[in-house]
Order: sequence, then C-alpha cells, then structure tokens
Amino acid sequence: MICLIGFSVGVLLTYLLLPLFNATFDGRLQFAHMLQPGFIGVILGVFVLVTFVAGGYPAWQMAKFNAVEVLKGKLSIKRPGAIRNSLIVTQFVMSSLLACCTIIASQQLDFLRTRPVGFQKEQVISIPVGNQVNGRQVLGRLRNKLANDPSILAISGTGVNLGRGKDRVSSRSSVGFTYKGKEVATDFLLIDFDYLKTLSIKPIAGRDFDRTYATDSVKRVIITASMAKMMGESNPVGVLMGDDADSSGNKSQIIGVVPDFHLYSLADENRPITMYLSNSEPIRYIFVRVTPRVYQAAWISLNSYGKK
Repeated sequence: MICLIGFSVGVLLTYLLLPLFNATFDGRLQFAHMLQPGFIGVILGVFVLVTFVAGGYPAWQMAKFNAVEVLKGKLSIKRPGAIRNSLIVTQFVMSSLLACCTIIASQQLDFLRTRPVGFQKEQVISIPVGNQVNGRQVLGRLRNKLANDPSILAISGTGVNLGRGKDRVSSRSSVGFTYKGKEVATDFLLIDFDYLKTLSIKPIAGRDFDRTYATDSVKRVIITASMAKMMGESNPVGVLMGDDADSSGNKSQIIGVVPDFHLYSLADENRPITMYLSNSEPIRYIFVRVTPRVYQAAWISLNSYGKK
C-alpha cells in the first residue's frame, strides 16, 4: 500500500510539474511518453520489484514467528543479521547521497539565478531569424512597424544569441593578434544600432554606435573593459586596434568601452568582447526590449507578426 501510494503521487506530480520542468531546463518531455506500452511495462516491473524488496523480507521474517509463542511473551528476537545491517547501511547511504545532490542542485540553480550577467535580461525577447529570410530586412520592418508602440523600448539585431535560445544554436567567432608585443584574444560580435540600449548596457568610456556618424559602420569598434585591460590601455577610446604586423590601414578605431558581460553560457570561458557594425554580414537574432507590464502581450504580438 505504501509503494502504491508513492507511485500514484509520483505520477500525479509528474503530470503537474512536467510543464514547469520543460520550461526551466528547456526540455522536450511529454506525458504521452509515459503511456507507451514499453514504458508502462518497465514502470510496472520496477513497482513490483520495489514492492517485493521493501515488503518481502519483513513479511518473510514475520511469517516465521509462532503466533502462540508471541502471545505468551516467549518470543526471542535474534540479533540483526548481515542482510538487515546491509539494508540499513544502504538506505542511509542512498538517503545521504540524495540529500547532498538536492543541496548541490539547489545551490547551482541559485547561482544561475543570482549571478550577475552584465546586462538586464528581463523583458528582452530574443527572436531567432535563421538563414531562411534576410535578417536585416526583418529587423527594418519590425522597427518601422513598432516605432510608435509605447510597449516597445528598443529593438536591435546581432549575429550571436545570448546564451543558447529556443533554436539550440550557439556560434562563436574569436580572433587573436599581437598588440604592442602582447598576445590578445577576443570574441568578435556583430551587432546593430541600439544593441547596448536594448540590453541596458551603459558605456563606461566613449560612446555607443550612432546613426549620425557615417563612419561608425566602417572600422569602428566597442570593446569590453577586460579587452582594454588585456591591451594594456587605460584610456583606449580613439586607439587603433589591430595586429602589429598590419600596415595596410585596416585597423579599427575604438569608440567606446562597456563593462564586461556574459555573452555565452556561464560554463564557457568568458573572453573579452569586441563589437562592430557591418552592412553585409547577416543578422541572425533580433532583440526586443518591452515594458514589464506588457511583456506577455508584446510577445504574442511579435509572435503573430513573425508568422505573417
């Protein structure tokens, strides 16, 4: 009866918590998978096995007792045997292991929720464009259509998503070169205008890309603070960044410095980032920042617009 109650409660919790589990861990599990004949057979087999192991041995021991001797108070109980001691030790070890794993998992989730990522991710919708359409055209249409919408605070595009989104795609472009005799390595990130505004990243030196500057889309970059530190520049704004051996005049000028932020997974190495504009490279993702109160409505509106 105890195993049957536990089994029933487990099935009920699975049905109720599966949507939350999929949303939290980006899973694709469905309750219908449990209704497959093979899976049902395995579950029933495990249920019967656990029931037999948990109740079989105690029942076998109790069946050896003489009821008359028990009622007369003449029952003598032997000292616990090796099997009983093994079961007790195994149960204690498994309980301790499960408790430790639960604590570690809880700490990891708290770490992911509270770790500063360097930008405000709340109310930012990431829309994967992919390779099927022209991302720059989609970005332009969205800007024109939503320009007067008070619920839309900022729109921008990029070549790399923040972390790994619904499309499960992650790409990385890293470049290494020699700067003033130092080996420098950085992630190159293609962005569009208003990228920093969309993610609420404020420059700590210099400025953001501006449409009023025609040269911003040509050989102009914004770097993170760790990139400036790696280059050994205390005031890098206006400095030409490039390989020491490059004498072709293709070096890029730094126009701004921003705080470090996590572009990829927290489990990946966080390299310095160099952001640039381009009129030819494709936009793969569109970021939209909306007001907090209309987040759900804005998502529905953007989703319906994307289907059109």
